[in-house]
Amino acid sequence: MSTVEAAVSPWIPSPADLAVSARRDLTATRAPAPDRPAGVGHPAPAMARMKVGMFSLRQIVDSAVAEAEGDAIRRALAATNGNKSQAARLLRTNYTTLHAKMKRYEISPRPFQR
Repeated sequence: MSTVEAAVSPWIPSPADLAVSARRDLTATRAPAPDRPAGVGHPAPAMARMKVGMFSLRQIVDSAVAEAEGDAIRRALAATNGNKSQAARLLRTNYTTLHAKMKRYEISPRPFQR
């Protein structure tokens, strides 16, 4: 494990992990099971608090994935001092994909550079 990989520990999610996390977050907003007291379990993320009926499941999942991807990109950039090539390696994606997602989410590497 390189120094850069160790700095990002404990974990940077893969796209599959992001989908699992989004599903888990969405199910966390359900009413508590009768045998589980309220407040026990995963806290509901900001995107999961979207009003039911106002948005489709697809829109809610897309919002959760976008939020998780943006967070992962920011953490990778912070760990690599804004180096996009190293951040792409950490995220196990190519530079072009990382650059496109940074543009989509309006993430600049400048604040992460020292």
